[in-house]
Amino acid sequence: TQYGATDPSHPLPHTGRDYAAPVGTPAYAPENGVVRYAGPMGTAGNAVIIQSPSVNTYMFHLSQVLAKIDQNVLAGALMAHTGNTGHSTGPHLHFEQTMPGPIMLDPARRRPTTIEPCW
Repeated sequence: TQYGATDPSHPLPHTGRDYAAPVGTPAYAPENGVVRYAGPMGTAGNAVIIQSPSVNTYMFHLSQVLAKIDQNVLAGALMAHTGNTGHSTGPHLHFEQTMPGPIMLDPARRRPTTIEPCW
């Protein structure tokens, strides 16, 4: 699913970009930051949220979470493996970024400051 798309599975505009990937594909931190959440998160499945001074990064539907809450991470650090957990129609990584600020832990709640991820 592309950023902003709507479909029967996403009646509201999709707030991230979904990247199809086999279960177990490594998922890395996109930049330096602090892990603010790592674990199960309802419809998001297994999730990792990284906060940095410039952006908050949300990674959802993971099969295995390796990151730990409050862990300092460097860009390129292995955070998790992709999966098919939560509200998911197939194995993929949901990748979402928002402007810096409070972390939203409810996956059903809209994050108003999303940024369209680059390709």
